[in-house]
Amino acid sequence: MAGMNDAAELFRLISNLIRIGTVMAVDLKPARVRVSSGDLATNWLPWLELRAGRTRTWNPPTVGEQVLVLCPDGDPAGGVVLTGLNSDEIPTPSDSEAEHVTDYPDGARITYDHQAGKLTAVGIKSAFVEASDSATVHCPEITLDGNVTVTGLLTYQAGMAGKNGKGNKTTIEGDITHIAGELSSNGVVLHTHKHRTQALDALTTEPTQ
Repeated sequence: MAGMNDAAELFRLISNLIRIGTVMAVDLKPARVRVSSGDLATNWLPWLELRAGRTRTWNPPTVGEQVLVLCPDGDPAGGVVLTGLNSDEIPTPSDSEAEHVTDYPDGARITYDHQAGKLTAVGIKSAFVEASDSATVHCPEITLDGNVTVTGLLTYQAGMAGKNGKGNKTTIEGDITHIAGELSSNGVVLHTHKHRTQALDALTTEPTQ
């Protein structure tokens, strides 16, 4: 009889080593979840992040997400939750072998297609990047589709070209200083051009004796 009880207990422990379940509750502080797996509802268990040392990541599970519960010694009370198990209720965000995709609940989507070499971020409302020293974007062609505001000094090294579009006009407020080179408008060099009255004054002015 004791042998049968021991076998039943061993079978129970082995069955509990790895369980598939669904997140039923999330507590963000401390980072714990409860999982429903068959007739079992776990206690609050930690979930597995990608990194949890000097480099740390944060991507908490959500209610309804299918997970694995890893239970050392077959004891669910000491289990760890492994996230990222796809389900029929929450399918994969892509079926392409070339894409790395992250979907967010607000509709934002970040995709990198390694066959096309294309990074795409859509559905976001704003973006913010802060660098204490410098930031460099190196690309042969850059298109900014929208209004651009520069709050600091704008410096360019290879000239500047453009044209008004959509009926807009170019307006500059404040002082402008031009140093060296020619400043021309419609083919007329401004600093050497003389108006007709100035030319007549030069002709009629008698030389100083």
